[in-house]
Amino acid sequence: MVRGEEGRTPDRRGGPILGCILSLVKALRLRLPSFLAAAAFACLAVRTARTDLVTTTDGKVLEGKVISQDAEKVVIETTFGGTKELPKASVKSVDTTTPPLRQQFGFRLGQAKDVPSLLALIDWGKAKGFKDELLDVWKSVLALDPAHVKAHKALGHLLVGKVWMSPEEKVAADKAAEEAGYRAKGLVEYQGRWVTPADKDALEKGLLKDGADWVTEEEFHLRRGESKIDGAWVRVGEVEAKAHGAVLSKELGETLTVAWSPHVDLVHNLEPAAAKTVLDATERTAEAFYKLMKPGPGDKFDGLRIGLHCFQKATTYARYTEWFAKDAALATMPGFDNWGRLAGRIRGCHWWPKPGPMVASFVFPYTVQNLASFAAHHTAICLVSRYRYSLKKPVPPWFVEGLAYVVELEANGTTETFTVGRGGVAGGGDPGPWQENAKWKDALKTAVLGTQDTPFARLQGFAEDQLQLPDLVKSWSLVTFLIRLDRAKFKPYFDALVSKDKSADEALKEVYNLDSRSFEARWRTWVEGGFQGP
Repeated sequence: MVRGEEGRTPDRRGGPILGCILSLVKALRLRLPSFLAAAAFACLAVRTARTDLVTTTDGKVLEGKVISQDAEKVVIETTFGGTKELPKASVKSVDTTTPPLRQQFGFRLGQAKDVPSLLALIDWGKAKGFKDELLDVWKSVLALDPAHVKAHKALGHLLVGKVWMSPEEKVAADKAAEEAGYRAKGLVEYQGRWVTPADKDALEKGLLKDGADWVTEEEFHLRRGESKIDGAWVRVGEVEAKAHGAVLSKELGETLTVAWSPHVDLVHNLEPAAAKTVLDATERTAEAFYKLMKPGPGDKFDGLRIGLHCFQKATTYARYTEWFAKDAALATMPGFDNWGRLAGRIRGCHWWPKPGPMVASFVFPYTVQNLASFAAHHTAICLVSRYRYSLKKPVPPWFVEGLAYVVELEANGTTETFTVGRGGVAGGGDPGPWQENAKWKDALKTAVLGTQDTPFARLQGFAEDQLQLPDLVKSWSLVTFLIRLDRAKFKPYFDALVSKDKSADEALKEVYNLDSRSFEARWRTWVEGGFQGP
């Protein structure tokens, strides 16, 4: 018994071919002779194009072309799965009478003229194992019904607002919208990036961006403590820093690690996370100083790196200070014969300007955040002190502490160092308000309103050990006010302040056109007004 194109038994009265034709006529209710001829040809093609069905003993059916079969195996090139080789024992039967599925699919596709018949074809095709071929059928559905939700989803389309889009169309639409947004902001495209016209000009000139500054490649690397050697930019002092860490490990009996940032070399025995916190805070502080001061060739900062030494315990810190005093031959300097032992007793941090400069501190019994603030603040002190370094005209202590505070606060948002190793409050007053970031301004404003603050004329002449907590806070506010008056004038003022040819009053008058009295009067107005402006 021979099966027809749909697997049904053909009509025996007219033979298999005529039975197929009559079945088609009856099913489609077509009476035109031309269609009968076409249908007869199609059915004949389906019948005569041979395919093979191999059924295995476990019930699986493979459709395709049997390439070979013998007593041991059957090899079939399947319609969907490529060539399969089956042991003869696993083959139940081989059927060579069923029309190929792809020809059946093509015949049905030719007969499907509306959405329902296309959907019926899709259901039949899914049951037979078709996948990729069905995508074209879904597209035909959309051609007849552009709003057909199921067809859109089958093709992977996305509903954007009220519009269906292919994934590629969605990507293109998003890109167009993104580019329109950039252009609306005044940006232009440059090598796949959207930048300002000014940035594009800088990039075309080969400049590199360092923070907010566009600089040459050389300046970019110099700011990171690097030099060009044999055509490559390398970190200055890296070999020396490793050697220094190895020496300290031996001298202190500790296993020390060396870490780097653009301006800082850290030698430590901290936990990795703590070391990163301290190094990041210190580096941000150094970057804030460089951003504000923009040191040039005459400012004595070429190749300058901060040597930061941080330890877990105070005992290691104390051993380090004594080693440093010995290594730097401080005992040969007048007044520094006992420096190493005394520095080791300082609870917090200490620093040294040259050579180096060097900063050292420790954690216990403080927190890692305390240590980060100690290191950052004293790094700022080193940088301020080293600016145009001169033993004949050192930077005034009020300015050193004030600028160090401003730089640290600008870099890290807080500081915890004003209370370390400092005096209290004149007359035995409560130091509490002066020791908290959130209360310093109110405490200073109260002192100014009661004229209890140290006059600026006197403060300028104070030595470091004369600065009490209220003086430190006032120093911070004075430097902040100078920068707010005119940031561009601050560096020239600093230059004049450390010039051996000018007094402090002359420096202020030359740059800001203010004498000490008028400057302080304006500062008082600023403080009394709640630190707004100026």
